[in-house]
Order: sequence, then C-alpha cells, then structure tokens
Amino acid sequence: MNVLNNSFNQGVSKMELENERIKYLQAQQNVKSIMLSISQLEESLNNLNKTKSGVAINSEKDKINYSSQTLQLFEQLRKSLKQWEQNYLIISSTNGTVSFQQFLGENQFVKTDEAILSILPTNKEALVGRMSIPSINSGKVISDKSSYKTR
Repeated sequence: MNVLNNSFNQGVSKMELENERIKYLQAQQNVKSIMLSISQLEESLNNLNKTKSGVAINSEKDKINYSSQTLQLFEQLRKSLKQWEQNYLIISSTNGTVSFQQFLGENQFVKTDEAILSILPTNKEALVGRMSIPSINSGKVISDKSSYKTR
C-alpha cells in the first residue's frame, strides 16, 4: 500500500497504477498457467516413458514367444517330413539303377517283405545281396568268401 501511495504522490495517476497492477496480476496468472502446462507436459512425458518401457517389454516377450513357436513348428515339420519319408519313400543304401520286379498299378497293395524292385549298383566291384533261407529242411549253409570281393 505504501508503494501505491508513494507512486500516487510521485505523479502516477491512480488509473495507470491500477492498469499496471492488473497487468502484473495477469502476468502472474500467465506464469502459473505456464507452470501448470509444464507440469502436465512432464507428467505426459513420464507416462509416455512408462508406455515405451511396457511396449519394449511386450516386444521382447513376443520375440521370445515367436522364436519358441518357430522352433516348435520347425521340429513338427521335421517330424512330419520324417514320417512322410517312412510312409511313402523307398530309400536304398546303395546307389544304382532301379529295376521293378513286377508291374505295379496305382494304389496297389504291397505285402510286407514283398520284393517290388531291385537295384543294380553303379559300383559293380562290390555287389550287395540278400538271401532268405527257410529254417525248415535247409540243412547247413556255408558261405565261400573266396568267390567274391569284399569292400
């Protein structure tokens, strides 16, 4: 109040003094408003940082889950492929030319241990063979190793 009286005594009109006081109060209100905006922006920034951390964690979890699922699916595919090979492929341990023993039609049933093909090896120095001998009335079977070459 002394400042107002001193200002009034020094020749500043009461109206000018009141206008300056209103400007000062408005400036204070603007400062408070700016401080509130800064506080709100800082809170928003903190929330965004928390969200960013959460997204990063979820992203890592998803990567781990997808990696695990990929490995499981790959293993399942590998097992399915092995099963398919066992069911539908005829695989030989010897390289060579295939010769069918009989004519086979589409979807024809083949008995277990039935000879359906033979393989003429490309390496003719060492022949590989298989012989089935019945256990009844077969007597003694002796192999003469001197008549063929060994690997």
